[in-house]
Amino acid sequence: MTPFEIKEFYGIDITTNKRSKLFVYLRAIYTKENIETMSIVEISKNIKKNRSIVFYILRTYNSYKDDIYFKLISECYQNKDKSLLQKSNEFLEAKIKEINDYNALRIKIKNLSKPNIVTIRKNKTDKINKKPHILEVAKNLRKKRVYLNDKVYTEWNQEDFNYYEQIIQTQNNSCSR
Repeated sequence: MTPFEIKEFYGIDITTNKRSKLFVYLRAIYTKENIETMSIVEISKNIKKNRSIVFYILRTYNSYKDDIYFKLISECYQNKDKSLLQKSNEFLEAKIKEINDYNALRIKIKNLSKPNIVTIRKNKTDKINKKPHILEVAKNLRKKRVYLNDKVYTEWNQEDFNYYEQIIQTQNNSCSR
């Protein structure tokens, strides 16, 4: 059978770029059937593919033989059974949909099992007791153009940190107005 006859009889154009199993297997069957009577160039022109694809089809043909679906398509092709080929294609599409649904469900279950990361807001008292980083202090004081008691940061006591927090809060309040 030629690709045109396959298209007329089965309604499947093997010259298209579709990669579904039905098209791949029909191209493989057509290539294997005609390799002894035609050259590689002629087969590649008939299926509108380049020679490297024809070589690839011939190289992988033996791996297709183990697939049950390939055996079914091959039998349909040899017996010219159009209805069985259509039913097998519907079965394959349903099977692929089932596999995709299963994988999507697996991903959802995996995402559900991950713990949610919750950010906890700190209280103002926590912020006062925690010392800010020296670069943050320097940046904030530079913005305000304020010096803090002429002490080195490492010598600050709790009163100095409280005063620093007041300065930052007044700065934030004046910016938000």
